[in-house]
Amino acid sequence: MSFKEFLYLDNTSSTKIDKEILKTYTYLTNRYFANASSLHTLGVEVKNLEIKAKNQVLDLLKVKNYRLIFTSGATEANNIAIKSIAIKNQHLGKHLITSKVEHDSVYNSFKFLADYLGFEVTYLNLNQDGTINLDELKNSLRPDTILVSIIGVNNEIGTIINHQKWCKLVKENSKALCHVDMVQALGKIDLDFLNVDLASFSAHKINGINGSGFLLIRDHLKIAPLISGGSQQDGFRGGTSNSPANIVLAKTVRLALEKQEENNAHLKILSDFLYKELKAISTISLNSIQNNSVYNIINFSVNNVQSEIILNALNNKNIYISAGSTCQDDLYEDSRVLKALNKSEKEQRSRIRIGLDASLTIKDLQYFIETLKEIINDYAI
Repeated sequence: MSFKEFLYLDNTSSTKIDKEILKTYTYLTNRYFANASSLHTLGVEVKNLEIKAKNQVLDLLKVKNYRLIFTSGATEANNIAIKSIAIKNQHLGKHLITSKVEHDSVYNSFKFLADYLGFEVTYLNLNQDGTINLDELKNSLRPDTILVSIIGVNNEIGTIINHQKWCKLVKENSKALCHVDMVQALGKIDLDFLNVDLASFSAHKINGINGSGFLLIRDHLKIAPLISGGSQQDGFRGGTSNSPANIVLAKTVRLALEKQEENNAHLKILSDFLYKELKAISTISLNSIQNNSVYNIINFSVNNVQSEIILNALNNKNIYISAGSTCQDDLYEDSRVLKALNKSEKEQRSRIRIGLDASLTIKDLQYFIETLKEIINDYAI
């Protein structure tokens, strides 16, 4: 490659750490390495910095009457939100609602509850525009429904599912709690926590540290701790804190919010260019819905070349990309998301997901399109 060592288009899976965040994190690991549960001066200092970081994140997100639980990422945050609430509130009912297009950490948490603990789960279908059918949701609510969990921005196709609408509907028609996986939403769309009881987040999707995330939960809610240990995080999550990652989360969230408008303006230019170029290739069908998706996620299918062939060929050109959720590593496995959109088996197994970042340029994407056309020409069935 003439202009770059490699071209990274997998930013939906993980993003490069921001230089400012990396600098702060490096300082923290060198200076604040003590155990936050220790009673000596340095340990207390680390604990106080964690508390300060929690309060800063709550202020940045403009949420009141919530507590924040640091986690190892969104997968853990989703597991805590779903399993802990279900277990704690099962005396009120054992009916749960989610959608067919959730991230694996959500989908499989519900599957676990159904398979091992006797919960009943209703899986909602999608409208053709990738949104939730609100009538179906309303009709699915029951007196024994205790939790509804629906993703805010779909991680495979980028569709924005308006959580304000469905949370309002749930609250008006049931006593169920509302959980939103906001991992792909933070820094991409404006967030509104009205009627949201729990929300999950991850740092490495917003140029932060891998293995770092958090869960927001309303103060009055009780949860059953999944990780038994000491009294860390008020007894809600045992284990020694990853203090440097936790402390730098405040800066990570602040920068994501501060840069959101500027980044989105640039991402829209990149996104519009890609949609135009992809639509011009006759063998490509789009899976993302352009007018109802975030700018940084574009999913499409190359109907005459399978995903594995395209990914390998792009990789040989030092272009790094994915076929969808990286939690699903079998390219020959159907995509639950595309299946819910009534995409054919061929479209599902030739799927490609582009994950954009504001550091990319039109020149980068021109190179990608040129390379993609060459691959299609060389490997078309």
